Amino acid sequence: MQNTVQVKHDIYWVGGNDRRVNRFENLFPLTHGMSYNSYVILDEKTVLTDTVDRSISVLFMENVEAALDGRKLDYLVIHHMEPDHCQTLLETIERYPNVKMVGNATTFRMFEQFYRTPKPDNYHQVKEGDTIDLGKHKLVSYTMPMVHWPEVM
Repeated sequence: MQNTVQVKHDIYWVGGNDRRVNRFENLFPLTHGMSYNSYVILDEKTVLTDTVDRSISVLFMENVEAALDGRKLDYLVIHHMEPDHCQTLLETIERYPNVKMVGNATTFRMFEQFYRTPKPDNYHQVKEGDTIDLGKHKLVSYTMPMVHWPEVM
């Protein structure tokens, strides 16, 4: 059963909570589990930011579908390739085969290493300062390597 939260008029949280996780990075204790944050932006173009851990993939896919409400998915922004953020990446691309994955060169190299399934027709590579115009919203790319993961953007 889908569980989206409208954050603003055209932005929806589509992530989920995993109450079974009791440690972050297998180190820091968690008393209430883990929240996987992912958002859908609805504009002239649609965007999904990040995917989630496989443990909540069914809920996640229901949430994305509900937020899109019949619209196609234009962009999938990959903030970084850490497994809890990207385990449902391939499933999302298979469900939305024309989606453009937004990432940097390292993102796509890691994608191919993790999945061994190149999808170059889906790549939309960005560099520092590149902008994607969605209509009312504009996404600007900033790289922050090693803030949390090698290719964070």
